[in-house]
Amino acid sequence: MRFTAKIENGKTIWHDIGALKSFLSGIEGEVYIDIKPSNTRNTAQNNYYWALLRDWGKAIGYSAEELHEVVKSKFKIVTTSEFNKNEFSEFLDEVIRYACENGYSGKDPRLTKPL
Repeated sequence: MRFTAKIENGKTIWHDIGALKSFLSGIEGEVYIDIKPSNTRNTAQNNYYWALLRDWGKAIGYSAEELHEVVKSKFKIVTTSEFNKNEFSEFLDEVIRYACENGYSGKDPRLTKPL
């Protein structure tokens, strides 16, 4: 699972602390945490993408990680991590269309009202 944060003056500011806490509450034992700087797409885009996958997954019975693999296969990409902001924006548009064609209501996961 991937969670994003911003580091200011040595302090970590998580972008989706609720999802992080929820995820961590279901884990026991040893873990590996990899922290690396982000120089490509912006954090808001990444957070939106994963919120979309989680919301779509709830609607059709799959995890966000499973849908991420489906999306990568559908769009024939190995990784999204190399996309710049514009490339990722175009990718998000395609994913939203694909999700809406495949069981997603089209609700913006950041809002309570439909698109």
